[in-house]
Amino acid sequence: MNDREPADAEERLRGLFHRLAEREAASAPPFARVLGRSRPPRRRLSRLGLSAAAVAALVLLAVLLQRAPKASGPAGAAPPAGAPSLAEWRSPTDFLLRTSASELLESVPPIPDTLPDHSHAETPPDEKGTPS
Repeated sequence: MNDREPADAEERLRGLFHRLAEREAASAPPFARVLGRSRPPRRRLSRLGLSAAAVAALVLLAVLLQRAPKASGPAGAAPPAGAPSLAEWRSPTDFLLRTSASELLESVPPIPDTLPDHSHAETPPDEKGTPS
């Protein structure tokens, strides 16, 4: 077997693929004709687009008007009697944050006012002993 055989096989395969691609391209319709079939007429498209935009705008306006807060008084006025303040509000899932050791997280451990002074302490002798 010589070095030329793999290169010849590769060239032959490349030629076969090239002919196959040419045959496929010859049998395909022109792109403009395919594009013309898939596109609706412009007038119909523009009327459909305008209609859809108008309906979407009306739906959005209705949703916004329904969700708009009702004006009950001037801005910054006190909430009505019996309404809880924002500081008193508790999350319905607040209990999930409570753990078995949550009391440790809520307090600070006491720190003594004076700490023992170990700066002048003698170093202990080696426990293994040193050779003399």
